Amino acid sequence: MEVARDVTVPVLVINAADDPVCVEDNVHRHLDAMRQLPRLTLALTRRGGHCGFFEGLLASESWADRAIAEYLSAAHRLLGGGGISQ
Repeated sequence: MEVARDVTVPVLVINAADDPVCVEDNVHRHLDAMRQLPRLTLALTRRGGHCGFFEGLLASESWADRAIAEYLSAAHRLLGGGGISQ
């Protein structure tokens, strides 16, 4: 969080409450600091582990991939870049 205040580009932070590495307590401890960062968006999910975010136990696709693509597309539009063509 010490260097986060210097970030000038949009940032999407996805953190799962059950993440054994980036634990939920860290999110809550730094929540006030994150609220001061105008370009930071936090998504705190109940499940996902450290890198999971799959759409079911046997799924091969991650909902986070779509969320990241949608976030980046919206940020690009909001910052005057227009749409991102696929």
